Amino acid sequence: MERFPFLKTLVLIIPGLVTGIVVEYKFTLIAISFITLLACISLILKKREVVYLSFAFGSGLLASLYFLPYKEVIPTNKFTSLESTLFGTITNVYSCDSNFARLRIEGNLYLFSKKYTQACVLLSIMSNNGNLPRFSEGDLLLCFVNVRPPRGPSLPTDIDEPRIARLEEVQLFGKTSTKRIIRHWENPTRFYSSQINLKNYLKQKIEQIFSQRNVGIFLAVLLGDRSQLRTETRIKFSTTGISHILALSGFHIGIIIAIAVFLLDFLKNKWARLCSITIFLVIYLIAIGSPPSAIRASIMVLAYLYSRNIERKTNLLNLLAFILICILLFEPSMLFSIGFQLSFLAVLSIALFGGKTELLLHKLIPSNNEIIRFFRSLFAVTISAQILTAPVVAYYFGYYTFISFFANIVVIPLFILAIVYGFTSIIVSLFSISLAKAIGSTADWLIYAADIINDWLANQFSSLVIRNNELLLFSVLVALVLLLLIYSSSRINFLFRFAIGVFVILILVHQYRKIPPPPIQFYPREKYVAILATDSRRVVCLLLDRKPHLRPTRDIAMERYLSSLEGDLKIGVSGNVGIAIADEIRQQRKMDVFEASANLQRTYSRLLFQKKNFFKITENIEWK
Repeated sequence: MERFPFLKTLVLIIPGLVTGIVVEYKFTLIAISFITLLACISLILKKREVVYLSFAFGSGLLASLYFLPYKEVIPTNKFTSLESTLFGTITNVYSCDSNFARLRIEGNLYLFSKKYTQACVLLSIMSNNGNLPRFSEGDLLLCFVNVRPPRGPSLPTDIDEPRIARLEEVQLFGKTSTKRIIRHWENPTRFYSSQINLKNYLKQKIEQIFSQRNVGIFLAVLLGDRSQLRTETRIKFSTTGISHILALSGFHIGIIIAIAVFLLDFLKNKWARLCSITIFLVIYLIAIGSPPSAIRASIMVLAYLYSRNIERKTNLLNLLAFILICILLFEPSMLFSIGFQLSFLAVLSIALFGGKTELLLHKLIPSNNEIIRFFRSLFAVTISAQILTAPVVAYYFGYYTFISFFANIVVIPLFILAIVYGFTSIIVSLFSISLAKAIGSTADWLIYAADIINDWLANQFSSLVIRNNELLLFSVLVALVLLLLIYSSSRINFLFRFAIGVFVILILVHQYRKIPPPPIQFYPREKYVAILATDSRRVVCLLLDRKPHLRPTRDIAMERYLSSLEGDLKIGVSGNVGIAIADEIRQQRKMDVFEASANLQRTYSRLLFQKKNFFKITENIEWK
């Protein structure tokens, strides 16, 4: 217990957690009561070992109570939403103008006379007359809303709603309008308004200092505000596997604390320096809105600095175990956050395999040159972090990228320097805006260079990105190959394992290559059904309205998809929705349009769906 106390405590908590999840709720409560009584009796009898075991097992049972209401976000391909009442707090404002707002709301959802607590909804609010109020984080909102689970993409050009839901940690998507808002309360607390004013002030400074091209990236990496990030930028960074740079995490907090340590190095008293760093970090967390990912990383780094101050040798695994115990006891729902899972597994993977990876690279490149040592350490961290995080990314997002190994080596150092210069320019802007712009120009150039390199990698090596919904096994096998390489005992052993590993991975990549689409494809959409028949020379598409006399509406994803298809394009329409989509496609490429008769629709229905009404397929939602 003396060497790894928290790690051993965590090992004892896990059986209690598993037991509490498996058994029924009432038996868990009885077990907690019995173990509490046992711990009290053991404490009186001074049986320390029994008290310790009871505390650890009981903590696991207690934490299991929070796991019962948890349900994973499961995508749907249904279209009908359900009417409900939402009352909650606005936790994030993604966009807001006089006609449209997109908000993240946490609160209570009232559905079918049943109350769902701690519901997280990504809410879109629309206004036709431009009278939408100004929403801010911390405001309370009560409104009628149509909600649905995130819808899985059916087209390559569709928005991946399950991925957005996991990234933003929401369970439902909602829509409402200004007419359906019952009440909007502005946040009355002085602290929250001061926090918003500070964030807006820093946002204005960033917009003053940096160029319009890069201001969205600087807002993301310095303040955690991703509202001005271009969609193309998000896609390119996701393709190269370094999208974590655009979200505040331990990576950014580590750089900020390194800057704070450098600025406060003149303080000789170590406790005064630690207190000053803590105050510096707290002010920064307040300015960025205190996102959970930044708070987690800050607690971890401050715990490490505290252990250094008391001159105790800190083991990273023990520190991770301590943080996990605290989360289990006080905020177990955080364990279901994908951001937490990825950051925790990245640090755990570096702690487990980082040293071995760097030792292997030192054997392969035995040089003491400082530049080589820096890139060797960076490459070691990149490889070791991928071992445990890549399977999680493959499970949640359905892709595996080999480009990240190269992007991390080139792009990450540029971003580290850009964040250092950018953060320094913001501090300097408090005294001189001209000097801040001079320093910010260097950060601007670094971001520009990193963006160009990242674009080139994404365009030239897009074939190294494998997208499939069943990539978990593939990513695990790649991780095992990496572990075999890391634990190689010699160069010959490494080369032999490397050759075998590459051979196995190439076979797997070949198996996971995109299967050609069938000659007839069926795409059910919200207001119409699309049926595509393709051959080597032409594409015939039927856009059949679900109901007659629907109002003309657009489907941008379908328009992009049909416009990208090769060969002669013929589109058959049966109503206003299909006509509106065909008119938009006609402006982008040459095509023919014809009317899909009722006989043609019945023939397709009989051939493809055995006389079933394919207009009813995937139309009704199932709420569980």
